[in-house]
Amino acid sequence: MTNPDNELANTTTINGSSRYYLGVGSGPAVLIMHGGLGLSHNYLRPYFDELAEHNKVGYYNFFGKGQSVQYDEYGEMDFARLTSDAAALRTQLGHENFTLIGHSYGGFSAQTFAAENGNRFNGLILINTVSAFIHEF
Repeated sequence: MTNPDNELANTTTINGSSRYYLGVGSGPAVLIMHGGLGLSHNYLRPYFDELAEHNKVGYYNFFGKGQSVQYDEYGEMDFARLTSDAAALRTQLGHENFTLIGHSYGGFSAQTFAAENGNRFNGLILINTVSAFIHEF
């Protein structure tokens, strides 16, 4: 299992708002996108922390969710925002590439990110989501 001394919890400003993130482990980067718009990353920790034995696992909370600053107005909450947030976090944490894991609703965001940033990730893992997501706004 992971070493609690090797965890980095922090907040950062992304696209003008505060975002909570947690890094566990060391090695190649893995970014986890949680499900549900009402959830945070917490429910995924017991399962994906095992990846931290050989990887730097990054958890973060979507705009206005979990430990990220809460908002009353979610007009900015769309796939473009979630994709841009993930790209900005990758840059801020200094990762050239990473493996992206999307669970449930996070899988929609992960597919959008992959379609727009195909050269920025090493792999895409989708869990309990649709295998192809096409959206029009």
